[in-house]
Amino acid sequence: MKKLFLIVLCFAGMLAHAQKVRHGYSIRPTAGPVLAKPTGVGDTVVMTNIPDTSASRLLYGVPGGGYTSGTNVYNDMAFAERYAFSANDSTVGVLGVVALFNGAVTPGSSKMVMLRLWKQGNERPINARLYYEGFPATCVDSLLVPVTSLGIGPADTLKTFMFSAPADTFKEPFFVGYSMNYNFNTLSGDTIALAMSANGTRHTPVSHLRYNMGTAGDTLSVDTLLHVQNATQWTDYGWRDNYTENDSLYNHLAIFPIVRVNPGLGTVAIARGLSLGGVYPNPATTTATVTISLQQPAFTTLLVANAAGQIVARSQQYLQSGAQQFVINTATLPPGMYTYVVQANGTGLAGTLQVQH
Repeated sequence: MKKLFLIVLCFAGMLAHAQKVRHGYSIRPTAGPVLAKPTGVGDTVVMTNIPDTSASRLLYGVPGGGYTSGTNVYNDMAFAERYAFSANDSTVGVLGVVALFNGAVTPGSSKMVMLRLWKQGNERPINARLYYEGFPATCVDSLLVPVTSLGIGPADTLKTFMFSAPADTFKEPFFVGYSMNYNFNTLSGDTIALAMSANGTRHTPVSHLRYNMGTAGDTLSVDTLLHVQNATQWTDYGWRDNYTENDSLYNHLAIFPIVRVNPGLGTVAIARGLSLGGVYPNPATTTATVTISLQQPAFTTLLVANAAGQIVARSQQYLQSGAQQFVINTATLPPGMYTYVVQANGTGLAGTLQVQH
């Protein structure tokens, strides 16, 4: 309970310092991105965080004028949406984006926006046990686009934009979005914003837990990592999480990366002679098998924790070097998301497991 209380206090503090108040209104319904499909290596697909193509698109305004995801009185500089994937299954090369913009653009406007692709940066600490997972960091690709080419008009349309030199393969989550450099008071009639899904429709969780092995061998400390699903860059060049720091919006931006599916890494993590190969099947119903590899024999511990951080299963074995397995009995576990931690050789590696019945 103390841990939960701490998190609630931190959230309350961050929201109290938000500098914007949101309100929403409907815009014209527009066809959404292509639906997801099973993919294989070599496929080119559009990733989407808004899978319901019939969902209405929204803009959210700020007091004084403008949009939370575009030109506004605060002169926000950039807006980004995060995309995650399992590098164990596949890696991706980003070829371009599909985006839905809205607003008003004068036919003769010479203004430009920059579509961007960012790597995810390092964790940002809030306190000793609470972190942001990572904000947009290094820009690895960009494309300068006239505002008259964004598809803004009487019937706003999804537009496709391809990078001239597609980025290298991504093995970790990344951000796509756009930036601009205009003073709201001198826009001369041009107002631009990315469409969003409705507030409350975000499908990714607020946070997840990370389990750290203590000095006693199997004692755990627990960190909470806040997911930065989308973010806004303010005029101080710092990024703010849209949900906890900016506008309290729990939704997604309507910008979708076009990716080429590449081979996966095969191994989730390696540390101090311990390799974690993943878990299968995932989701699991009756049993799940965790695969590991040891460079040398070691006492090896498997811990399984529920979403509240409670240890619900534990197993310890002395294992020989080479490929090894732990079998988790999931038949007696309630449905939900779990974290499993494998500890050996003075270190620990973790993964997630979903249980369904």
